[in-house]
Amino acid sequence: MTTIYCHDGSCVIAVGREDAAQQLSQDIEPQCSPLEVEEERVEDAEECDSRFELIEHHDTIAGSPWLLETYGEEFARVQAADPRHVWTVVDGDNGLLYLVAGLHYVNRVNYVLSRRPWVTGNETFLWA
Repeated sequence: MTTIYCHDGSCVIAVGREDAAQQLSQDIEPQCSPLEVEEERVEDAEECDSRFELIEHHDTIAGSPWLLETYGEEFARVQAADPRHVWTVVDGDNGLLYLVAGLHYVNRVNYVLSRRPWVTGNETFLWA
């Protein structure tokens, strides 16, 4: 079980440890509520791309045409985008990367933009 807590641009992920998830909930409640994600139900980046049309950027320094850096001109591009088209690649405690809806700072690796907006803000995809 993965528990993802997101609030005000922060995203914390607790993986497979119920005690860690409970401690996180005590530390950050009542500011936010957890989103529990079953690992086998988390869709991958290809599914995200087909649903939200991830934008390729061929002039980035992040090493992938979809990824934007967390600083400089690329981050300015992220900040200028419609917030509902911004996604954050975050590092999970289980060694996996996740693509989560919105602009987040904690555990961030890169940013991704999409042509279609996310809906709930709880959308999460496995970024492998």
